[in-house]
Amino acid sequence: MPPDIELTITAKTANASKGKLSAKSAGAQSKLSAIAKSIADDIGVTLDFQAQDKNIGNYTHSGPELKQVELLQQAGGVSAYIDDGKLVVKDALMPLTGRIRILNKNSGMVGVPKPTEKGLKVTFLIDADTVLGGALRLVSQINPAANGDYVITQLAFDVATHDAPFYYTALATRA
Repeated sequence: MPPDIELTITAKTANASKGKLSAKSAGAQSKLSAIAKSIADDIGVTLDFQAQDKNIGNYTHSGPELKQVELLQQAGGVSAYIDDGKLVVKDALMPLTGRIRILNKNSGMVGVPKPTEKGLKVTFLIDADTVLGGALRLVSQINPAANGDYVITQLAFDVATHDAPFYYTALATRA
């Protein structure tokens, strides 16, 4: 028998902040980056700010701390989410810098990529480089119309203990 393999999955989404209440307001004009830093401090996560900084007028919040992420997204017109213990703030249609996954038949793609109304659905082997909000560069020989650069908007995984699946399924929009 081969040795046992242990896999530990830890979710770092700051879900515990749903139960903590806070009230805050910013000045008449505040930088989006300063508001994002304040929210990250409240929730207890680090900040990864990759959006165009802009002025936000009259920012106020009262309620659950985690709801501030949603409010930040609406106020700044950006994509804001918590992933792996970080508050990520980025321009909505732009991928994270330095995070690109080149996907083809030799790099782990499983099956044929399927076009969707917003972009693409593709399945591939799990790796350490793929992240939510990162770039996905598709090179498909079977479906060349789908080739190009995409931003990963949803990332699901299929993992089994005694079966073959060990895949990501990404929904992505064209960059």
